[in-house]
Amino acid sequence: MSKGRLLAKNTLILSIGKFSNQIIVLALLPLYTSFLSPNEYGLLELVITYTTLLSPLLSMQLDTAAFRYLVDARNNEKLKKQIITYTLRMISIVSIVFLVVATPALYIANLRYSLLILFNIVSSIYLALFMQYARGLGKNGIFAISSVGSSLILLIYVNLSILTFKQGLAGIFIAIALSNTAALIYLFFKLRIISYCIKKKDNNIDNAFQKEIMGFAIPLIPNSASWWVIGASDKTIISIYLGLAANGIYTVATKYSAILSSIFVVFGLAITESVALHINKKDSARFISNIFNISLKFFSGLGLVLIAACPYVFELFIGAKFRSAELYVPILVTAAVFSVVVGIYSAVYVAKRATKKIAYANIFIALLNIFLTITLIEKLNIFAAAFATLASYLLVVLFRYDDIKKYVDIQVEKNLLIKVFVSYFLLYFCFYLGGSIVRALALIFSIVIFVLLNSGLVRLLKLYFKYFKQFRFN
Repeated sequence: MSKGRLLAKNTLILSIGKFSNQIIVLALLPLYTSFLSPNEYGLLELVITYTTLLSPLLSMQLDTAAFRYLVDARNNEKLKKQIITYTLRMISIVSIVFLVVATPALYIANLRYSLLILFNIVSSIYLALFMQYARGLGKNGIFAISSVGSSLILLIYVNLSILTFKQGLAGIFIAIALSNTAALIYLFFKLRIISYCIKKKDNNIDNAFQKEIMGFAIPLIPNSASWWVIGASDKTIISIYLGLAANGIYTVATKYSAILSSIFVVFGLAITESVALHINKKDSARFISNIFNISLKFFSGLGLVLIAACPYVFELFIGAKFRSAELYVPILVTAAVFSVVVGIYSAVYVAKRATKKIAYANIFIALLNIFLTITLIEKLNIFAAAFATLASYLLVVLFRYDDIKKYVDIQVEKNLLIKVFVSYFLLYFCFYLGGSIVRALALIFSIVIFVLLNSGLVRLLKLYFKYFKQFRFN
């Protein structure tokens, strides 16, 4: 199977799982904005945000390492057992230590929902690990089913907890716990995790190999933390300076703009796997350049449509209390487009196992994001966080554009960047200064630009349809 067709097939299968998750997250947003106050929603997002920080830190990014090394070990049963045994053992040790320390600490602090929060943190660590096992072993169908199933459980129980049981925030945390548990049980048995575990008495995992895996994973920790800082510091600073209600409004804007980056998550999963499989081939530069140009056209065009459609989407689906969030959408969507470029660059670093390169720049960028937000927030209010996020992603793109050439020479299509820049400039003008008629014309304009940029996407869609009937959930 050709590299392009393999990428298309993997993207199709992974999209079934990831799109279901992202669509359900978006489907829950009108429920949250209708039945939760800005204060409650702001608090919920803060808890979720800090939970997402601890998960990758406690996992030590061994889930990403497991995926990368399993890709190379698909035909080596002994090596697969070593990778899974070692990563599972290390994460289990860290999880136990975390629970021993955190449980009494949260009990003393008398934090609400503390047990549910602890369970969700630990279960999310194992879930991320098991899902990366599925991808590394080439079981993308199992990955998709686990994601779809957990998403449906989340959707059903959140609706029941809010509309029927009147459980409020506690019900939402229970829903997350149930969805994580169901996915874990399915993955554990379907992947036959126990068959890959080496018994302690038969432990023959090479020490040098263990150090190699940790050497790959550890540099990814500050990278993960830095992206968390870029997202979470904004919400924390807004909550401190402007209050939880302002944080709730800003969060709605980030949720809408996250549509774009969420869609890229699907492509990113398939791109990372394809780049890892073909990074050392002779035509890797051409292959990755094609991916880059197709992705930039698609996601920059999609960003234009999302910005232009924002006023109409908010009018239909977002409660009046949160309607002002649309002001920050164009800036955050633009930042999301830059995040797509960062994601493609990161796939190259992971494929070349150059994870230290990912970490250094991101630490600086995260600190810069905090500095810009704090410096600007008194003058620009919520806009400060949006501009800081945009600047942070832009600087990462500029740094990696030059550095990535050490590994692969990515060629951007001629005049593509100019076309994208001019289109966004015109749309910004229409969005902030135009009336209802101008905004309607801007929506038509954005759709036309999307179609023109992506005329070659039809070939890729044909590949998806061709393989739609052929893949199996193995």
